[in-house]
Amino acid sequence: MRNSTREMAGEDSIFKDEVNQDMLDMADNLVADSLANRHAFGVADAILRQLLPAAPAPAPHPGNIATEKKPPAAA
Repeated sequence: MRNSTREMAGEDSIFKDEVNQDMLDMADNLVADSLANRHAFGVADAILRQLLPAAPAPAPHPGNIATEKKPPAAA
């Protein structure tokens, strides 16, 4: 966006001034660094989910009533 504004600006425009370009570039870098440090987008988490192996499902606990086998009822 900044490059297109510079290209389209007239020769006497403030957008052609090199001092302004340097300050705008520095401001852009500060904003980008600030956003990156917030971890608000979840990109790193998404990449880690794709790269790391999935955790195995937990084995049923032996004392769990739902998985415990009961002896057949006596007749």
